[in-house]
Amino acid sequence: MKMFAGGSIENGAVVGGTLIAQALYDETGRPEHTWETVTMEYVAGANDPHLGKFLFISLEQTGTETALIDNLQFDANPVPEPATLGLLALGGLLVKRRRK
Repeated sequence: MKMFAGGSIENGAVVGGTLIAQALYDETGRPEHTWETVTMEYVAGANDPHLGKFLFISLEQTGTETALIDNLQFDANPVPEPATLGLLALGGLLVKRRRK
């Protein structure tokens, strides 16, 4: 499974996108009709060049088994940039100082 930022889909494939994450899994020896959790993570900073671009998930079959997909989840958790964290810390110190 691969995640691309940007690009487009042509003939079922991502064209011109940037690979930003991937997860590999192996079904060898796994009992038939069982589920497996596969996790892929990408953390974008405040100045990430991929912000605002389309994200594409590519599922590629390498063996003869059929993969069934269920319960896809996408989580977006904003990560504050260092300057914002510094301002919050400074504000906390000023409030603490005023109380004394």
